[in-house]
Formats: sequence, C-alpha cells, structure tokens
Amino acid sequence: MEKNDHCTDNNTSNRKASEEENKNKLDGKAEANKSTISNNDNTDDEYEETVMVMHLDGKYDANLLRSCILNGGYKLRTKDDGNLVVQIGHSVFNATFTETCGSDLLLPVTGNPNEGNETFDDPITSDIRLVCKKTNNPFFKDPEI
Repeated sequence: MEKNDHCTDNNTSNRKASEEENKNKLDGKAEANKSTISNNDNTDDEYEETVMVMHLDGKYDANLLRSCILNGGYKLRTKDDGNLVVQIGHSVFNATFTETCGSDLLLPVTGNPNEGNETFDDPITSDIRLVCKKTNNPFFKDPEI
C-alpha cells in the first residue's frame, strides 16, 4: 500500500495516538469556526468554515435518523474511556476520526433531480471523516433528545 506524505496510516501500532491527534485537530478547527479574525481597520470579519463527513454504519431507519438530524436530535459525546459516541435520536454509534486527505468530495445539488433541472453548486472537500458503527448499548440512550 502506497503511503501519501499528507496522510496518516491508522493501521500502525500508534493508532490510538493518531486518533487522539485527529480529535485535537478537529477541536482546533471547531475553535476556528467559533472565532473571527478581524483585519486592522475592523470593517470586515472573516471565518473559515470546516466541513466533516460522518459515515454511519449499521442497521437503522434512514427516515427516522434524517428527521432527528433536521430537528436537532443528535449529540456527539465522549465516553468515560475517552472514545467518541454519536447519538441520533435513540440510535447510538461508536465513532472514530480518520483523515481523508481531502478525498471526500461533496457536490451540493440545487433543483429537483426528478424534473431534470438540477445543478451542482461549488464542490466541498473534507479532510476529516467521522466513521460511526451502530451499537445497542442502552447506557448512552438519552430520553432528553
């Protein structure tokens, strides 16, 4: 397997350290989203938007998950052992960050594809992917969501 200089190989013995490093990178990017950088004359505020792809793996009701996400019924949590968990409604997923080196490409579609008048907006790339595997652990179910 050829290793790209800009990517990390998460299959090494340092996988745990690499995951922690990826979490720290995301924390920094999240902070960058929250803060604004003002130029010298204080007339323009700028910020950098970060996009992350979340891959859900397992059996679930896609319509129910979509409804929960659109209504804000999701949380990203950290377990006591430091691992991440994504909760969408009552579905719980164990999660890990992976670097994608910008290989996740998202093409936003405007218009209705069924009517043939769809157009693609500017593509978005993601350097971080959150891979989530479904679990049946009732400990993480939160009735408040």
